[in-house]
Amino acid sequence: GDFYATAMDTVAIEKAGISPLKPELARIAALKSRAELPALIAHEQDLGTGAFFRGGVEVDEKQSSRYVVGLHQGGLTM
Repeated sequence: GDFYATAMDTVAIEKAGISPLKPELARIAALKSRAELPALIAHEQDLGTGAFFRGGVEVDEKQSSRYVVGLHQGGLTM
């Protein structure tokens, strides 16, 4: 529905350019020390970007009758 239609509206996407990303880019640029990085990572996780890592509950590959917490490298999705 709406999500697909929004993603396919290439005219609006091109018109917006990187404007929708500017607040997040400013947040990254404002980092002054490593001590501020955990808060940035938490913020990105709250947004669901998976920029640093993504995680969740998944079926155990070795024993399919149970679930495990999975952590995966971020930055591999669009």
